[in-house]
Formats: sequence, C-alpha cells, structure tokens
Amino acid sequence: MTFLAPAALAGLAAISIPIAIHLLNKFRIKEVRWAAMSFLAAAVAKNQRRIQLADLLLLLLRCAIIALLALAFARPTFEKLLAGTTGASGERNVMVLLDQSGSMGQSDGVETRFDAARKDALDYLENLGNDTAAGLLLVSDTVSASVPRPSNNLALVRRSVEVARQSDRGTNFLPGILQAFETLKTYGGTREIVLFTDNQSLGWDQLDAVHTLMKENPGISLRVVPAGSDGEQNLAITNIDLDGIWPSVNTPVKAMVQVTNHTSSPVNGVRITLAVDDQPASAENIINDLAPGGTRRFPLLIQFPGPGVHLVTATIPADRLGLDNTRTFAVRVSPPHSTLIVETRRQRSPLSGTGFFLAQALAPVDPSQAQNFYLQPVTKTASQVTADELANYDVIFLCDAEPLSNDVKAALPDFIKNGGGLVVFPGNSTTVATYENAPWGDLLPALPGAPHDGLFRWESPPYAHALLGLWNESANGSLQAVQTTRIRPLVTAQSNAPEAGEPNVVLRLDTREPAIVERTFGKGKVMVFNTVPLPEWTNFPLHPAFVAFAQRLYGEVTPRPEEHLNITPGEAFTHDFNIELAKKEYFLTSPPSNGEPRSSGYTELTDGQAALRITDTEATGGYRVYFDRSAPSEIAFAVQSPAAESDLAAAPADVLTRDAAAPIAGVPEATKTAAATKTSWLPSATDLWLSLIILTAAVAILELFLALRASRAVA
Repeated sequence: MTFLAPAALAGLAAISIPIAIHLLNKFRIKEVRWAAMSFLAAAVAKNQRRIQLADLLLLLLRCAIIALLALAFARPTFEKLLAGTTGASGERNVMVLLDQSGSMGQSDGVETRFDAARKDALDYLENLGNDTAAGLLLVSDTVSASVPRPSNNLALVRRSVEVARQSDRGTNFLPGILQAFETLKTYGGTREIVLFTDNQSLGWDQLDAVHTLMKENPGISLRVVPAGSDGEQNLAITNIDLDGIWPSVNTPVKAMVQVTNHTSSPVNGVRITLAVDDQPASAENIINDLAPGGTRRFPLLIQFPGPGVHLVTATIPADRLGLDNTRTFAVRVSPPHSTLIVETRRQRSPLSGTGFFLAQALAPVDPSQAQNFYLQPVTKTASQVTADELANYDVIFLCDAEPLSNDVKAALPDFIKNGGGLVVFPGNSTTVATYENAPWGDLLPALPGAPHDGLFRWESPPYAHALLGLWNESANGSLQAVQTTRIRPLVTAQSNAPEAGEPNVVLRLDTREPAIVERTFGKGKVMVFNTVPLPEWTNFPLHPAFVAFAQRLYGEVTPRPEEHLNITPGEAFTHDFNIELAKKEYFLTSPPSNGEPRSSGYTELTDGQAALRITDTEATGGYRVYFDRSAPSEIAFAVQSPAAESDLAAAPADVLTRDAAAPIAGVPEATKTAAATKTSWLPSATDLWLSLIILTAAVAILELFLALRASRAVA
C-alpha cells in the first residue's frame, strides 16, 4: 500500500488526545467517606469491571475515529510502483499534449480548431478509468507543462485543459513529444501519448526525430487526434518592411507588404490597407492575380508625423484565420541624417566635383526644402576631411576621391566597426597600389584593378540582393539600359580582421565579373563598385532609376536600429535606457485590447544602464512602454507571428506510419474495451477514500450510541 498524500499521516499523532483525556479523568476522582458507604460497596464491586470495559471500548473507538480520518486524508492506494520508477504510477499512464499554436485559431465557421481539440481532450479525460494517471503539456514551438507528470487527480488535469488558451506561437511538435517520452520512461504499466492538434504539416518538420523516439521506446504508444481534416483556405500577410530608404519625418516612405496566397484559387480584388500608430488607414493597394501558393510584395506610401518609434499595421479582410489578417511592424524614425561624400574637384566650384550626381540623387529636392529632407549630404575633398568629424556621419562615400590622410584612414576601421557605412567608387584619382596598404586590405571586400575601357552591361534579373530587389518587377522599370564604358575590375579579397565578414557579390556584369561587392565589418558594412557615377564612366547617373538606387544604397549600408523592435511570440524584448531610469516602474499596453497602460514591472540596473526586459509577449501586435501614463510612450515594439504558421496544410492521417484506427474524439474503442474488460480485486485510491470515510462515520455513530448508553447506566 502507498499513500497519495502521506503528509496527512501526521494526523495519527492526534490519537494521543483521547488517551490523555482518559488518563486525566482518573486523577479527577476524589475519595469521600460517609456512613452509608458500606451498603454500596458490594454493588460497586459488582459493576466496576463492566464500567471499566465500557470506558476502554469508548477510548478505542475514539482513537479509531482519528486514525481512520488520518488514513482517509492520506489517500491510500494499492497501485504498485515498479522498480526503477519515480512518482505515482497506475496501471495506465497518459501524457496529453494539447496544441496551442497560432494555426489552431483557424475556424470552420462554427468553432476554432483549438476549441474542437480542447473538447476532444476533455472527452478523452472524462472516459479514463480510476486506474489511470494523466499529465498535460501545452505545445507550440515550445512546451508549457501544466501538469508535468501523470497524476491520479484527473479533475486537476481536466481543469487545466479547460483554462488553457491558444497562443500566437509557431508549430513544432518535437519538443513536446520528446518531453512526454522522457517523462513516461520512468513509469510502468500501459504508457501512451495523445496529441490533440490540427495536424499542421509544419509541426512535423522533424518527423524523422519523432520516428526515432518511437523506435527507441516501443513500450510507449503515440497517437494523434486531429481536430478537423484539411486546413482552411487562408490569405496571409507574411511580412512588412521598408523599401531600402531610411525613414524620416514627413518624408514619403514606401512600405512593402508581403502577401501569400494559401488558397486553391487566384486572389483578385482584395484590399490591403496600411495605418501608422492609432491613426486611420492612410494608404491602400489592391491584390490582383495572386496565384495559388504565390507570394508578392505590394508597395504602399506612408509618412511619419514625428521622430521616435512608430507602429505600422497592415490589414486585409478577415478570413478563417485571424492571426495573419493583420501584421504590425515597428520602425524608428529619426531626424535628418548627414552623410559625407568625399570627391575630387576639377575646378573650385562644388558643382564640378566627382560626387555631384551622387549628392543630387541622395537629396533630390529643391534647395529650399533640403534642410527638411531626411538625407543631408555634405561634400568635401580628401584634404578637408578630419578624423574627428567621422562620427558626425552615418555613411561615407568615396567618389573618385584622392587618397585620405593617414589619420582618417586609421579612424575608418573603428567608424565602420561601430555601425558606420563605407561605399567606395574607385576612379582615376587612386592607383592600384593605394588599396594595397592598410587599412584597405582588411576593410574592402574586393580590390580594384587598373582602369579598363570597353562596353559593359549588368546582369539580367532576377536579383537576389535586397539592394536590387525593386527591379525584379517590371512595373518598377529595368536596369538593362545601364551601360558602363570604363571599369576598375574587382578581385574579391579575404580579410585578417576578426570583425570582417566574407565578401559577397551583390551584382555582376553580364560577363559574370563582379560589379558590386560587399562585406560586413563589425556592426557596419563596406561596399565597393567597379565604376564611378559620372557620365564619362557610365550612363547610370542619367538613368531614371539612379535616384531610387542611391536612396536604397544609403539604406542598405546604414544599420537599421529597428531590427530588435520586431520579435516573435514568446521572445523577450530588451531595451537599454539612461541610468536615471533604473529601478523605475514602467507601464505597458499590449494586444489584443491595447487599453489603458497597466503597471508591468520595474527596470533593472545592468552595466551602468537601465535595462528593460519584457517576457510576456505571447500575443501578436503592437506594444507600447510608458514611464508616465500621461506622457507619450518611451519605446514601442511589435510581435509578429512566424510566416510559416499561415500555411494551414494538414499532414496525412498516417503521418506516424502507425497501423492504428482513425482517431476519434474521446477514447479509442480498443482502449475503451480494454478498460471495460480489465478487472482487479484491488480497490482504487478513490474507492479506498470513500470506504474509509463511510467506516469513520459508522464508528462515530457507534461511539455516540455507546457513550449515551454508558452515561444512562451510570446515572
């Protein structure tokens, strides 16, 4: 016999209470002698033995009542623990896995897959016998152990299923299945794992590992109970980003909304809208001719009213899965940026400089509006540039520049390593030997050779790099008319600097020679071209696409601070503030309600900074952080569902390659039959508890009856 609540056995110590009372009552008897005592002596002697037996019987009954109550609350059971097991084990041990991933929100118009799976799980638990122990794991791309080990308290498991809620996470069944196998390895009896899910194909990406677990543990069965059959038709927003341009205040920015058609028919006439923060939608586009299984990016123009972090939300009409009908993107909007163009001037006028066309393309606005434009290029010659001023710029363009001073060259590696960008257009002002000296050998991803004349064209699309992605669609024009008459051939170079990444060819000539090569260097990036944006070298500065190309080039080599502002469900959001905000209470608004800011914690002091860490990020959408509820938010971020979660295709019913009957809601018929025919003369824990309570009540009634009778006899 074992006990499910052995701590209750401490109540057996209370048996000493009636014994102590019995002994104390003996000392309360006082002897009083009086004249008629002799006449009663014979009668007392005759009844004394009967009275003592009655008192002893009442004492035993009172002790028995306390002992039975203690045993009842200790919940004894005859279920045997096998050698080598840990924890309680019945004749049957089950781990229930309930899928709570984002795809479980798909609806058939009546209920969601999650609601259906929860009902199936409750029916299954309701039909389990008293000899069964069950545990519960909530699975998505992670595991939440509601009832981590099999428990005989099935009411607790059912309640845990009832209060379970769907999340917006991705799907991966392996972690949950692995944890269930590891748990049941330590148990005896019949062991099984039952997964209640929509059976999304995405969840079985690691099916081989699941098969390995099944082969290694033949004594543990694994079943899948699908909620619904095939996945629903779904049109999804799967990404939002900005089209290469650094966002600035009151400057039109092209946002690219990616839509994927997970339906069986083409999509036409579907409206996409885009809104900034809590404002009404300010841009829209129409989806047409999006083929089944196709993905396309749709441009929408927006403007940001001020600096700071803004939340951009794209929306399409509602369908069977609400998770991906909206998607929010957090972006930091900054004041105007300064960029440096180092050029060579043929005459004293800046208009004669080799960086003239590039400067006009970076700031293609009227001079009267230039101070409000997000890019403010500064042109200088190499002799005018000092090492101290590099920190004032985000990007440095060397446009057929003469050799820089030694101080400036020595400062360049740190400038780039800390997040700056460097773009080199080698022209006639530098020789091959110039780039063979430090620091160029470690910085440049390719070394330019001697100038070479000819007629050169760029390769045809599609282009793999984001810099050129705009021209993968014919509606945005073509780069095939770009001709170059003079180049400096590029030879990719390896770097010995630990911060340097591998060279990457961004664009090639139609002869397959590199035209643009890039490399990351610490937090920054370096790009090298094989020509100069001057008409005597190439017609590109006169091409209609040159302005857009220059804008995208700036955005490509500038680090994007918003990268950490967009996270996946469950991922912790972290941000550093000035030290004066350390240990300060913060307030949060979060989806789906986004109501009044609520107190959510305090910042921490880490490495001399105030560190904010938010872990409750299960819901997708925009979040805002406040230190003063009545003031604007200090920071905002967005939680985005994994794009793959929008593909609702279901795996085949025999995905586990098991010769099992089709899963049904509740217990499988084979299991029900086995449970019905299985008999045992040993009572279950529940049966024993009820029997002990009934026996305790019977003994208490008997004690009361005998006590009343004894008191009347004495009277």
